[in-house]
Amino acid sequence: MPISDSYAFQHSKALVWQIEESERELLTQFSKYSTEILDLSNIKNYQQRIQKIASRIAAAELCLQNNLDYNDIAKNEFNKPYFRNSPHYISISHTLNYASAVISTKNAGVDIEQISDKIHKIKHKFCSQVELHSNHSSEDFIKVWCAKEAMYKAYGNKGLLFAADMFVSQNEGIILKNSQEII
Repeated sequence: MPISDSYAFQHSKALVWQIEESERELLTQFSKYSTEILDLSNIKNYQQRIQKIASRIAAAELCLQNNLDYNDIAKNEFNKPYFRNSPHYISISHTLNYASAVISTKNAGVDIEQISDKIHKIKHKFCSQVELHSNHSSEDFIKVWCAKEAMYKAYGNKGLLFAADMFVSQNEGIILKNSQEII
């Protein structure tokens, strides 16, 4: 799986991979990183199965690069992945032919999406009135969606409303729950 992008920030490292392999090739590659048996039985869509495997490989590769044990990852009651024995944070994402992961020493989330005009049909569900009026293109709204999805993953809890509790402007995002800043 070729790395299409690699990023390093102050506290985080992220990878984006382009998925080119078959399911069998991905499973073989994943077995080199982990003894985990991925349960794909409930995923009928082939593309979704390979995305799931590829996002785990992205996470495993980042673990390897950061001297972390991929097998140390567990999920909390809200299905958020975390390291049992490390202060690092992890998040994964996938879309169509891409998978991504981020590892950070601070709470972090990641989301990737393909740019599509379909976003205009649902933008009112995740954008505040200010965001609706200050963004115009499909790319603008995808960026807002991805920022909010990443914040939601970093928050790691239920009960956030994307349009009412999460706000994105310029390159900053904030979560306000009951008038209190969370992230």
